[in-house]
Amino acid sequence: EAALTRELEWASHLSLAAVLLPPLPADVYPVARRLQETFQRATSWQAWVRCRLVSREEEARRREDPSSTGDVADPWLRWDRVRRLCDHSAALCVALELTETLPSVDAARRWRGEPLKCVLVPYALFRTNEAGFPVLPKAHQDLLASLAKLEPQLCLTGVPTHPRQSYVSYLRHLIASRAPVMDEAAIAERPYRDYLQAPLQPLADNLEANTYETFERDPVKYARYEEAVKKFLGERTSAVVVVAGAGRGPLVAAVLRAASDRCNVKVHAVEKNANAIVTLRHRASTEDAWRGRVEVHQSDMRRWAPPCPIDCVVSELLGSFGDNELSPECLEPVERWTSTSIPQNYESFLQPISCARLWFDARRANTGLPAGPPAVGACIGAPPPDRGLETPFVVKLHNFAPLSAVQPAFRFDHPASEKSLERYCALEFPVAVDCTVHGLAGYFESELYDGVMISINPATFSTGMFSWFPLFLPFSRPVFVAAGSSLEVRLWRRREGDRVWYEW
Repeated sequence: EAALTRELEWASHLSLAAVLLPPLPADVYPVARRLQETFQRATSWQAWVRCRLVSREEEARRREDPSSTGDVADPWLRWDRVRRLCDHSAALCVALELTETLPSVDAARRWRGEPLKCVLVPYALFRTNEAGFPVLPKAHQDLLASLAKLEPQLCLTGVPTHPRQSYVSYLRHLIASRAPVMDEAAIAERPYRDYLQAPLQPLADNLEANTYETFERDPVKYARYEEAVKKFLGERTSAVVVVAGAGRGPLVAAVLRAASDRCNVKVHAVEKNANAIVTLRHRASTEDAWRGRVEVHQSDMRRWAPPCPIDCVVSELLGSFGDNELSPECLEPVERWTSTSIPQNYESFLQPISCARLWFDARRANTGLPAGPPAVGACIGAPPPDRGLETPFVVKLHNFAPLSAVQPAFRFDHPASEKSLERYCALEFPVAVDCTVHGLAGYFESELYDGVMISINPATFSTGMFSWFPLFLPFSRPVFVAAGSSLEVRLWRRREGDRVWYEW
């Protein structure tokens, strides 16, 4: 302990960016105490804890060894214990060391949710191929390529048997060849990786032009809407369609493209944002496809009265969790106009995730103060609460690990199949390996019309669509779940007057 103190003080004196700690001993308390004592003072460096990957067989042997402390034989468990003792400090990070034998896929995947800063690759792991160059075994290639998505530093350790540059060249080639192709959607999403954002509230706020422009560039969403409208129109020769929440007109344009020349469609574009109305009226008066076919109305859709019978209402009021931007509340009074809505239904989904960085950022949000006792979720459409761990966030998940399969939570149909817009679900998620759950990831999928779907559910994701990022519901404190047990989750959607909120 005294030696560690001296080394940490020396590192601080040198103003180093990081300190690589040795593997944690079985008794982690002295190390954790010294680290926490150091973190409580102002430090400019990070502590990278060296953690070795071990196979299930090696974990079993360690547990049988009387010199081991049993429940912390797994290096991940030792890391997790130190992390908790240090109050989940952002200065505590992971340096993961690859070993000859690798753990199961589930055990390896959980490291993707940790603050991984470095991967240590021993020279001894390399094999010499037929051409005489060093290469890694296939399983190690796959694992390293997966971890490389988090962009950690790679550090070669030990004694090489080939020129050092040959190892460096090989690793560069391996990472480059396994890197995912950066299409337009991936390029647009990259700056938002692990960046917490407050969900949009278009019912309460008027969106800005750049927000509209970002969503309008989505190459998938409006193509699916056009397909859905085309299915609805079918063999009709005429139709009256209301676009509820028309924005700057992308849905109006999709309806007109779907109708083409074979259907005489009349579109009523309803929008409350006075700034967007300017664009809508300009398009209605200058674009040939709109002229004489589109009528613009500045009004809140909940209080607007249609001037004639309506055949279909088209809207894009969905949020990252389906209902979190209050689509049910907006469409509830609209349903009296017609029995046909696009979308026809939407369903939200939940998944427990490990995401140490996101949880720490959520704890700092709003006030920067540590989290208080367990509390309920935040009001949607109300001022943000004092503590970030009570707030749902929208985020492009990147440095995270899914810990169980996605399960359905809430469902809404239009026309409504239930009178109440409140919801409750109780879910049980089986967990395969020891893990720490930092919160829940929320997704949705929606049937626009007659089988035409849009989805951000990982199992049914609409490839190329980037209008929505997942919702993140942080826990007030991270929850440890032992291998083979289950995590029970309760989620409420509550409503009182003009307020809607989640409790979890």
